[in-house]
Amino acid sequence: FEIIIHQRDFQNFSPLSNTYAAILLFGVMPILSKNQILELMAAVTKWTMKCGLIFATAFTVADPGFGQHSKKWKSCGNNSFLSLQNELRTYLEPGELKDLFSDFISLNYREYWGPEHRHGDGPLHRHHWAEGIFKKEADISGSHVDPSHPGS
Repeated sequence: FEIIIHQRDFQNFSPLSNTYAAILLFGVMPILSKNQILELMAAVTKWTMKCGLIFATAFTVADPGFGQHSKKWKSCGNNSFLSLQNELRTYLEPGELKDLFSDFISLNYREYWGPEHRHGDGPLHRHHWAEGIFKKEADISGSHVDPSHPGS
């Protein structure tokens, strides 16, 4: 089988419907707004073939960055914050990642503390992650993720 990697803005990416057997969403949700996350959900629902898998990760509100960003950055939506340099961070509530995939079968889901690590010369830190593997059961429309109606 063939593995094709696409690294680009999902909003400008337009593959055929029901194309992919698997999609990896690693590190993307924390840098999107809630509306962009809903747009992404609608897109991956469309792009994933029946029985296809989505591997997804997100930061939760238990992450230390949530407290730091909520104090120092401008709020730009529910659990989303914008820095002076226009960096965006969004944190999900407990169970919210799983809820986003309510039309999928949850094969594995957990929320946990990741290992201590650093970025370059930065300080040691750790993240609180939500991660899941979700299987598209049928040819679903993604109707629960309407970007024009947040929280739908």
